[in-house]
Formats: sequence, structure tokens, C-alpha cells
Amino acid sequence: MTLDAMISILKDDGKLFLSFPTKASVGFPHRKGTLNYYDDPTHKYNPPDFDEIIKKLKKNNFDIIFSSIAYKPVIHFLIGLVLEPLSRLTKRVLLSNYGTWAYWGFESIIWAKKRKN
Repeated sequence: MTLDAMISILKDDGKLFLSFPTKASVGFPHRKGTLNYYDDPTHKYNPPDFDEIIKKLKKNNFDIIFSSIAYKPVIHFLIGLVLEPLSRLTKRVLLSNYGTWAYWGFESIIWAKKRKN
């Protein structure tokens, strides 16, 4: 697994940034530009499990610096809120993570740091 490889190679005090679609995105509307997880044809399986990733990181000596299961930064969310009617009408993701994705909370993010042994 890719996460296992990242965990094993990261040095003490090394930082890890993970960004992946939230599990809830399987229920989001379908839009060009990928709003529903399965809009991306490469997504054959379920989305990553946020809680399991957090557990694995903690088990492997990582401190979680910041995490969000559905990242919605305020300014980006507000841009998405304004653009949502047009996004819905055109069935397109607008401005990706600065608009539609932030409005819906499409992205899960985790920032972690490996503790010294």
C-alpha cells in the first residue's frame, strides 16, 4: 500500500500531507470535473477511510498537526456558495477546490509529523 511505503520511508520529524476525496463524496451529485467520487473513472474501489488512516498514522508514531474529514476553508466555501447555482445548472465543477469542492467538502486532508524515536 502506498501509505505504508510513505510511513516507512519518512524520517523522524518528517511531515506528511494527504489529500483525498471524502467518503461522503460517493453520495454527491454527478458533475463534470468530478464531484461524485465515482465521476473519476480511475476510482474502482471505495474512497480511503479517513479514520483508519488517522489510526494507522498514530500507531506508527505520527502526530496529527491538522485534519479535516470534509475540508471547507471559509473563503473557498463562500466562493463555492456563490458559484453553486451555476455549477448545478451547468453540471460542472467550478474552480475545483476553490469553489465547488470547498462548498461540498469534497476533500479530506491530513497533515502529520513523524515523532522522533
